[in-house]
Amino acid sequence: QFPENSRLVTPDLVLSFKQSYVHKGTGKDEYRYFVLPTGITQNKKLKAIELRPGNKKIVHHALFFADQTGKARQYDNQTAAYGFSVDDNPDFNVSEVLNRAQFPGYVPGQKPRNFPDGLAQDLPANSDLVIQMHYAPWSVDESDSSTVNLFFSKPNEVIDRTVKDYIMLPFTPVT
Repeated sequence: QFPENSRLVTPDLVLSFKQSYVHKGTGKDEYRYFVLPTGITQNKKLKAIELRPGNKKIVHHALFFADQTGKARQYDNQTAAYGFSVDDNPDFNVSEVLNRAQFPGYVPGQKPRNFPDGLAQDLPANSDLVIQMHYAPWSVDESDSSTVNLFFSKPNEVIDRTVKDYIMLPFTPVT
C-alpha cells in the first residue's frame, strides 16, 4: 500500500506544473524544460525525488536539476508557451544541463531512488527545480500537467555523505 499520489511516503514538498503543456501530435520526440520554483529559503538535504506524470501516454523520461542562477527561469520567460526548448532559445546550451549535478531521473516503471540513512543530495535555498521532460512521438495533441514529490532528510538525521549524480556520456561535454 502506498500513500495517495506517491509510491514512497507522504512527500515533504509537492511541486506542480503551473499549467498544462500541450505536446503536439507531430510524430516527433520533444525535449521540454519546465521550471518549478521550490520556494525553499534554506538548504535542504534531498532523500528522494518522485515524478508523478500527468499523462503517462507521452511522458517517456525526465531529468532533474536545481538552478540557483535564474537562467532557466529567464529562458522560460522568453517563450510564450509554458516551458522552453533548445529550439525556443538560441542562446540556450544543452551543456548547461549536462554539466550540472542531477537528481535521480524518472523512467516509467522504476521506483524512485530513496537514499539510505546518512546519504542525501543538496537542494540549495532559493533554487528552482528544472525538469528536462522527454515526450515520446505521438500522433495527436496530448496535454500533460505533471507533479514532483520531494522528500527531505529528517531534522535529526546525520548526513555523512552527499551524493553527486552526473549524466554519464561517452564524450566530455563542452563547457
